[in-house]
Amino acid sequence: FPDKNALFAELVKTIVRHNHETVSELIDLKDDAGKRLLKHCLGNVTWALRYRRQDAQVLILLYYLAGRGEIFSRLFTQMIAAGRERILAHLLAGTREGLFRLKDEPALVAEMIQDSLFGAMLYAASAPEKSVSGPELEKKWKFLISSLTGWKPDC
Repeated sequence: FPDKNALFAELVKTIVRHNHETVSELIDLKDDAGKRLLKHCLGNVTWALRYRRQDAQVLILLYYLAGRGEIFSRLFTQMIAAGRERILAHLLAGTREGLFRLKDEPALVAEMIQDSLFGAMLYAASAPEKSVSGPELEKKWKFLISSLTGWKPDC
């Protein structure tokens, strides 16, 4: 690597790729778009909890550095944009499936979900151990997704 920034950028890309692989493994193609979106959100927060002392800490560092340098800002922006695209794909699929009735533009809803998701991941990576519980987490994400999409999850 030519410098520390290039090394850090490659580390972030590797961590993001690991995150995508981990979350993608949770999604069953038989699931409807609502369940896939829910699993996407829960999977990312669970990933941040599971890797809180390793990979997730690097993403917290990237978040911090994004306000201090163009290289880090660009890297952070790319990471967030990729997350929004993944969410947007779920939203468009849910609209096609007749599950979602979006009140706003799909890209705006994807942005709101991504912003909420990244905040939840930051919290999960930095909160005290066992402060985030599975059942409560799923309830919150069902509520958020339902509020933004009109989705009626199976209870």
